[in-house]
Amino acid sequence: MSSSSNYASSAETLDLRYEAVKCERGVRAAIRVTESEKPSKGRLMSTQEETQSENRKNKAKSSQVPSVKAHWDAKSNEIFIKLCVEQVKVGHRPGTHLDRVGWENVITTFKTMTGKAYQRIQMKNHWDVLKKDWLLWNNLLRGETGLGRDTLAGAISASDEWWTKKLERYPNAAKFRRMPLQFSEALDILFLDAAITGE
Repeated sequence: MSSSSNYASSAETLDLRYEAVKCERGVRAAIRVTESEKPSKGRLMSTQEETQSENRKNKAKSSQVPSVKAHWDAKSNEIFIKLCVEQVKVGHRPGTHLDRVGWENVITTFKTMTGKAYQRIQMKNHWDVLKKDWLLWNNLLRGETGLGRDTLAGAISASDEWWTKKLERYPNAAKFRRMPLQFSEALDILFLDAAITGE
């Protein structure tokens, strides 16, 4: 480890400059300067623990970053929902999301069925997107009676006035004007129990 220091002293002023340089092993050092009546020898402190902590944080961040961007086409979405429903039915959703075993089962089977190796964070993000859409769809229909359905597309058949009112309250619901929520029955299995219990 190399360093350089400049020391200037007078009765009132103490100026100590220390340039810390990383040694070959990546260990950094620092000098703590304290005011005292006695002349100080200084104290050299290793910040190796700090460096190791930063390395662990960086490693954790890099392992969480997905290597492949998830693309959820209609078939992948259908498979994902079906696999999640299976895990909910066998008891792997203790709260609002699948547990560790449930996610591992979905990830493994999804990869086998689609050839796509998505990570847990990507699966969880898609779960959350599906839940938002499910909540939005149910908020549109909550308390409504007498609404029809388009026989071809399955979309909600309602007046422009009704849609204007709903879109003011739920702007993201515009996507449901032409097409219904896909796989709504399966999504009920995923989210209804958790929504009822308030989780």
